[in-house]
Amino acid sequence: MKTWKFAVVIAALLVGTGTAGAQEIFDAVKSGDLATGKTIVEKDASQIRTTDKVGNTPLHHAAIAGAGPMVEWLLSKGADIDAANTEAMTPLFEAIRNGKDGAARVLIEKGAKTVGALQRAAMKNRTAVMELLFAKGVDIEAKDRQGYTPLTMVTRASGPFEALELLVKKGANINLPDSLGNTPLDNALIYANADNRAIDLLLARSPETNKAPERLAWMLTAAARRGHLPLFEYYRQRGGDALLANETTRRDVMRSAITGASLEMVKL
Repeated sequence: MKTWKFAVVIAALLVGTGTAGAQEIFDAVKSGDLATGKTIVEKDASQIRTTDKVGNTPLHHAAIAGAGPMVEWLLSKGADIDAANTEAMTPLFEAIRNGKDGAARVLIEKGAKTVGALQRAAMKNRTAVMELLFAKGVDIEAKDRQGYTPLTMVTRASGPFEALELLVKKGANINLPDSLGNTPLDNALIYANADNRAIDLLLARSPETNKAPERLAWMLTAAARRGHLPLFEYYRQRGGDALLANETTRRDVMRSAITGASLEMVKL
């Protein structure tokens, strides 16, 4: 019994020592104190791969802090560039999520896996990181687990216009429907609240339209409710006129146009 208790005490002391050592390296990394970090690692090289309670390594913390030189040094000492924490977030993903473009650049240049990075960068409007990813040849049409491309994600989430603009400029497919059959233009109309820039950008490129009567009637009504005359005309010229011959559809669209406060559309 005494032997067992003694072993437990020793184990507890060792865990405490490890935890204290880990906290020291985390503190050094977060503050960008490279000299202290080097001293700690010289004494115990295993600290490079230690993790906190949510699975973050020192490299994760360096990426979150945006400490480019620290990121480079940790990688030079064997830090796992693609280590994932309990949220399945790699150092690159954390750099993107926290808006640390410099750290993201180092990680990309040093060979971090980029699957899923473009979607994350687009959603966070990190256009500089997106440009780095494009330079690395990342697939602009890469899909996530839900089957969404970066352009689909941005339009579905009322995402940042600058990222959307860059995706379109780089050749993202503006006609690719999502799992519900909605194109990026459809999603911009459905989800983009008061900001019409996404609609205008996509509309200027004459995207294809889902001409199924029920879908087209819905889009006509939605465009009327938004008060967006060019978009309404776009749908009307692509099959909407025939739908407006139906009294029920015409009434619904008129009500929506009044709601959208577009005098020109009401007159039309």
